[in-house]
Amino acid sequence: MNYGPYSPFKAAHIRHSVRIGDLANNFLPDPAQVQLMITNRCNHNCAFCAYRSTRSDSSQTFDHRDQIPTERCMNLLQELKDTGAEAIQFTGGGEPTVHPDFYLILNKAQKLGLSTALVTNGSLLYDISMTDILNLSWLRVSIDAATPETYCKIRHVPIDTFEKVIHNLKYIVDMKDRTGSGPRIGIGFVVNPDNWAETSLAINLAANIGVDNIRISAAFFKDSAEEHMIYMNKVNEMIETTQVPIKVFNLFGHRLKDLIQKGPKYKKCQYARLVPLIGADQNVYTCCCLAYNNAGLIGSIKDTGFFVFWGTIAKKFYRNHTTKNCNICMFNNKNEFINYMINSDSEDVEWI
Repeated sequence: MNYGPYSPFKAAHIRHSVRIGDLANNFLPDPAQVQLMITNRCNHNCAFCAYRSTRSDSSQTFDHRDQIPTERCMNLLQELKDTGAEAIQFTGGGEPTVHPDFYLILNKAQKLGLSTALVTNGSLLYDISMTDILNLSWLRVSIDAATPETYCKIRHVPIDTFEKVIHNLKYIVDMKDRTGSGPRIGIGFVVNPDNWAETSLAINLAANIGVDNIRISAAFFKDSAEEHMIYMNKVNEMIETTQVPIKVFNLFGHRLKDLIQKGPKYKKCQYARLVPLIGADQNVYTCCCLAYNNAGLIGSIKDTGFFVFWGTIAKKFYRNHTTKNCNICMFNNKNEFINYMINSDSEDVEWI
């Protein structure tokens, strides 16, 4: 499989060698990337949203009204830079672009030299700072449908929203082509019972828009494996037989495998030590699977700078943290590889 940007083997890159060495020596490394949710407010209401569904562990303490004030966001970005973070992924929670000062915050991150990425529903990208968008490392627009009717059904938005999002995305693709620079642009398609039959259509739609790739994933609830099994073979067949000139990343099977496995088979989640998540409630969590859940709560940065937090509260937390409270995990392959890298006996790595 061509994992591309979703490779489970990123830990082997030389740029991460110091952090992997820290993990091997039981030190808490500087975060490589931070998933930052600046707002929980959203202009869509997706049926498969992990943060708004009682089927998800990530809805326990979720409050759709939470939003990090602009001034705190600005200071936080500097704190993340000072802590050694290299990249910021603006994600949700809610829809990042709903934050009234999103582009000021994005611009601040880029001026600090942080690599930036954005996961968005794309509906508000018409009112954009194109320079900041083109300076992203990657952009993923979650569409999850191939027709206006299905889009309207699963996102609970006016039916014309679908065409608006497609128009916005085409505009960004065109600007990237005209300027000769810009982010990797992808479309996200989360397979669920309401849209699986449009998998092939969605792949062709992505190609027609002219994006670089489409990522096929799966609605990730601890009880959703059984419903995915019903259409698993048909989805995989559509992915394999739909020929397009863009990259198609099939993560559907991996997500289904993770759901069937339930909890991790390893004790230490090394990925969480590298990629923490900051919620719009200004709490730091281990990952998106346990965001807004007391089991994944590391602590609050509302009254504490992140640099101090990471060196004290997080450091203490990870001394005893295990995966015992993880019902499901979408980072199994990454964790298994990192654990192999830092736990292999010398005879395992001989060149034979």
